[in-house]
Amino acid sequence: VTLARPMPERAARTIAHVPGVLDAEATRVAPVRFRSGPRHRDSAIVGHPEAMRMERLVDRWGSDVVMPPSGVLLERKLAELLDVGPGDEVELEVLEGEHRTQRLRVGGLIDQSVGLMAHARLDDVGRLLGEERLVNVAQLVVDPAAPIEKSDPCTPAIAFALSRNWRSVPCCLRFAVVSKSVSSPRLSTIAE
Repeated sequence: VTLARPMPERAARTIAHVPGVLDAEATRVAPVRFRSGPRHRDSAIVGHPEAMRMERLVDRWGSDVVMPPSGVLLERKLAELLDVGPGDEVELEVLEGEHRTQRLRVGGLIDQSVGLMAHARLDDVGRLLGEERLVNVAQLVVDPAAPIEKSDPCTPAIAFALSRNWRSVPCCLRFAVVSKSVSSPRLSTIAE
């Protein structure tokens, strides 16, 4: 699910307690402009938690790719377009909020089938964005046999959800998507 706005990482733990949700893991996705000399490309950077349980980084052949200890992991085609490689620096301009700009070292390359994005550790993306461990995307494991319930007032504001089986998404999350935004006083207390 995509949250309507970035929220503290604990929002994923809130979603994990919704009836029918068995596990949740959150990431931070932000639009950025990558620059290297005269070359540039608009794309996104994904901030991953230290211990990824649900979303593995895999290359186009299905092999696991390890996140470098520092710097960004660029998709190989993006690195080619920017004419950079491991050890080089690339400039990232955030295309939301304050439009901060920062130079980061390319820590490695990943050959993926789709997308021209970069991956980094959640803390590194937080520093780039000038925020502390905010997330805006959550991967969920749901129980397809969960009973249909009304919306949980604690469910964070959800803007969008994808599922291989829409019927397997708990009703409260489906309700949140259909209504475009669900927020509550209890959630704003959690988010602050």
